[in-house]
Amino acid sequence: MRALVVGGGIGGLGAALGLRRVGFEVVVLEQTPRLEAVGAGLGLAANALLALDRLGVGDAIRARGEQADRLLARKRGGEILIDLPLEGREMLGIHRADLQEVLARALGEALRLGTMCTGVRDGGSYVTAVLDEGEEVEGDVLVGADGIRSQVRAGMLGDGPPSYAGYTGWRAVTDFQHETLRGVMTETWGRGVRFGLVPIGAGRLYWFVSESAREPDAPLLRGDKAHLARLVGGWHEPIEAAVASTPGEAISGTGIYWRKPAPTWGRGRVTLLGDAAHPMTPDLSQGAAQALEDAVLLAASLRDAGEPVEGLRRYEAARRRRAGSIVRRSRQAGRLAQSSTAIAAAVRDRLFAALPASVHRIQQARILTTELPTL
Repeated sequence: MRALVVGGGIGGLGAALGLRRVGFEVVVLEQTPRLEAVGAGLGLAANALLALDRLGVGDAIRARGEQADRLLARKRGGEILIDLPLEGREMLGIHRADLQEVLARALGEALRLGTMCTGVRDGGSYVTAVLDEGEEVEGDVLVGADGIRSQVRAGMLGDGPPSYAGYTGWRAVTDFQHETLRGVMTETWGRGVRFGLVPIGAGRLYWFVSESAREPDAPLLRGDKAHLARLVGGWHEPIEAAVASTPGEAISGTGIYWRKPAPTWGRGRVTLLGDAAHPMTPDLSQGAAQALEDAVLLAASLRDAGEPVEGLRRYEAARRRRAGSIVRRSRQAGRLAQSSTAIAAAVRDRLFAALPASVHRIQQARILTTELPTL
């Protein structure tokens, strides 16, 4: 059996590893000519690390990142709104490029770079990926893991572009250490502006800013260090120092987009995975985690089904409800945390400060608790 995976991001590489573990020949079609050390960081929660263990690369990933044992939410003056000990639930900060490199190295020659899929044809007993230079590649199933603006999704569902969430995400990685960052991931809330601090190992810090703004005209934005420094001027340490330590060219931005959960992810021998299936805002740090959960359930469903089309529908049925719930939760969390008026921000701060830690633990458990089959 042969699986074609369109997209060599975290979800696509994870899907390919999972499918190979259950006996599929896999071809990953990625349009970028090479995987470079670009991008920023991310936090991998316990469910993401469980999925990576199922894919056989968990320990290699842990070796590249930095573990956290507490999550903090603060006001811009430093007052603590949420202090959540992780109490045995793993949380790892890692550079996205390090995660992608480990996945790609494990996959090896199955990854075809510089290869753009321009169309998909489902022939009933097989499926064909049409490439940009006219080449055609056949397989038994095709997985669209080509991101939030998925061409596979557009060709199959035709449901238009994703929705802008109302804020822009600025991000950077810098060589920066500070005593207040050890073992802690922090998000600080202002009015229409949030700042995150995530240590990612090897003395590096990933930081991000969520800024309420009109929808940008371009998919990738050049960072304006002076503007971001003004946004967080006077905020608690070490926020200003982290921004100051960062080369201007290391800062980039994108609009934040999402989609309402779709009633279907696939048809025939084609399915979707990760951001192509369920793009979500980053407010719960679950985008990569949900793509990796997809990868494990896809592989297990195809392994256990009588034939490929049945396996794809089993995968979709197993994943749609959970992924859709987290899409909605993430959107709700972003709206609340991104409160822009003085009254809304004050109500938000009082609400979160008043909630007992047990409530935050219950909410976290609902997101992170999952069962994933062994591959």
